[in-house]
Amino acid sequence: MVKVVEADAVELVLMGITPTYPSTKYGYVVPKMDSLDSGLYSVLNFTEKPDVTTAEKLIAEHAFWNGGVFAFRLGYIMEIVRQYIQANTFVAIRSRYGEFPKISFDYEVAEKAQSVAVVPFSGGWKDLGTWNTLTDELREHAIGNVVIDKESENTHVINELELPIMCIGARNLVIAASNDGILISDKSKSENIKTYADRLQCRPMFEECHWGEYKIIDTTKFSNGYKSLTMQLKIKADKGISCQVHHHRDEVWTIINGEGELVLDGIRSVIGRGDTVTIKKGVKHAIRAISDLTFIEVQSGELLSEEDIEMLDYKC
Repeated sequence: MVKVVEADAVELVLMGITPTYPSTKYGYVVPKMDSLDSGLYSVLNFTEKPDVTTAEKLIAEHAFWNGGVFAFRLGYIMEIVRQYIQANTFVAIRSRYGEFPKISFDYEVAEKAQSVAVVPFSGGWKDLGTWNTLTDELREHAIGNVVIDKESENTHVINELELPIMCIGARNLVIAASNDGILISDKSKSENIKTYADRLQCRPMFEECHWGEYKIIDTTKFSNGYKSLTMQLKIKADKGISCQVHHHRDEVWTIINGEGELVLDGIRSVIGRGDTVTIKKGVKHAIRAISDLTFIEVQSGELLSEEDIEMLDYKC
């Protein structure tokens, strides 16, 4: 009997889904033919979203769908992290997540690993990576501030904005509206979003963080090159933004609800509704919410970038 690959001998282990049809929507994991047996199989190569003919050939070669679930030793992944970020704690790494290359884990890690194994899974599974497959699982056709007339057919609308969306006679569409933009697509074409997504703005307009969430309200660029960015931040009680400094922008915070403890250039104070804080570039600052805290932040300068955040390992 062929010996199955031992987990200790590989850098990365992923979950492979037993295919039920030759899908063009999923990536495939091809195991080595001489290791096909129960348990853990070594991986020969990866194939990303093939055409139907190629998918049929891959299935004939006992290939699996790539389930996107990975297991690895902490030391292995930390060596990869250190190529981009020098940090000693998970909190520090997470706070600098925007510094990593904007590329999928598959491309940057899995396909570069020297030794990879796959664990088969044959239970119920569905990849919700496209709007078409996601809407199949939604019970409601309208989520959020949406009006759909009776003539609309097989159309789903997901609206995260406060503005209303009205659909009249819409057929076979998926409409998704958020702070990052608005998608209107024929359901059968929704998987093509990656082809055009790079043309959109790069920075996220909404993000949920360990301390709360933020959303971008407005961005402006003036004729002289000066820029401003306005966002709303919500920090959960007893959570906070750790000590940091910006080198290219000034910030003004206006507290609109709640109470927090601010550290600004070494001075500690309590701030609440109606207070305004000015943070000049180069000034160390941190904030912790005493109660749920909401404030408006206006950034200004010639360079407004997510990379202009230097996280400091010590307290302000």
